[in-house]
Amino acid sequence: MKSIVLICDGMGDIPTKEHPNTPLEEANTPNFDKIASMGRNGIMYPVGPGIVPGSDTGHLSILGYDLSKYYPGRGPLEAIGAGIKLEPGEVAFRANIATIDENFNVIDRRAGRISGDLSELVDAINSIKLPVDFIFHHTVEHRGALVLKSGSDKVTDSDPHKTGVKVLEVKPKDNSGEAKRTSEILNEFTRKSHEVLKNLKLNEGRKLPANVILLRGAGEYKKAPTFEEIHGWKGAAIAAVALVRGVAKYAGMDLLSVEGMTGNAKTNIKGKFEVAVKALENHDFVLINVKATDLFGHDGNFEGKKEFIEKIDKQLPILMKEIGKINLVVTADHSTPVSKMAHSADPVPIAFVGPKFEPDSVVKFGEKECKKGSIGTIRGMDVTRILKG
Repeated sequence: MKSIVLICDGMGDIPTKEHPNTPLEEANTPNFDKIASMGRNGIMYPVGPGIVPGSDTGHLSILGYDLSKYYPGRGPLEAIGAGIKLEPGEVAFRANIATIDENFNVIDRRAGRISGDLSELVDAINSIKLPVDFIFHHTVEHRGALVLKSGSDKVTDSDPHKTGVKVLEVKPKDNSGEAKRTSEILNEFTRKSHEVLKNLKLNEGRKLPANVILLRGAGEYKKAPTFEEIHGWKGAAIAAVALVRGVAKYAGMDLLSVEGMTGNAKTNIKGKFEVAVKALENHDFVLINVKATDLFGHDGNFEGKKEFIEKIDKQLPILMKEIGKINLVVTADHSTPVSKMAHSADPVPIAFVGPKFEPDSVVKFGEKECKKGSIGTIRGMDVTRILKG
């Protein structure tokens, strides 16, 4: 039985005094609710209870990868997704194009979610001289990847993950000379990135200039078995953001193209769903990532998140018409509560629909109602096991 797994990135949320219902529960979602009523429901800890997932660890777990064995780090996955071919010994980082003041205090970690042609910025960064060869790639909006051709991944982040504080000094995580050298190089990179970016033409008139590169998620590439080797299924993925594309490439899945696929709220959801259905002609398993639910969570935008969930809902009939022939799983890779504006360890709702999944009593897809379903509480790695069972 072939399967489509739809991951609404960061869709999970939590109730607050101001909003007793989550964006998903508040949204008008007749098709999400129909899916819930047709199958078995539950809640899922994408990685495990008490663990705050990233989009990388959440997706890898849902694909059935044991993170203790096969997680290479966030940086390598972002780099792979950006189209960089990594070699053994190279160290990769996830990068944010950000805004700082003259005292290196972080004003905005995303430079106002900068987008468009950033070739001037990329060229400026790649012109920096360091004691080691490196390459910087821009991916989507404020995101990028930095790869050092040699070094240690045993170093801390320069990204403080919040505003109103100084850019962090990168420090070694162990006593090795290579970690010390790498941390010094990265601190030099931070300083020089500000020097080359602060006067760029693209920053003229910008309230939030793109004037520094913040780094996080150091990792050294290591090979893993493919998705097909683990499960015996030929897999494909539809995703716009480099991190999720990197997960798919790391798993050896085919990456499918969709016109108008952006990784933001303007993405072509209809096209993603149509391409996924078509892909089942020569694939056994298709993963779809829709990103903007996560973005609205990070921005603290309750109404935006709710309305985007409704936008997804309107296109779900494209997938639902295949249910008699396939399995459909609808879930999220993690929660991004609007109230926290960050990922959290809270579980996410999940629904399994298909010929072998007898409906339970759940009739509304949401955090509270799915908790009552017959699937119970599962982890991300259980998804492929349940589909096989």
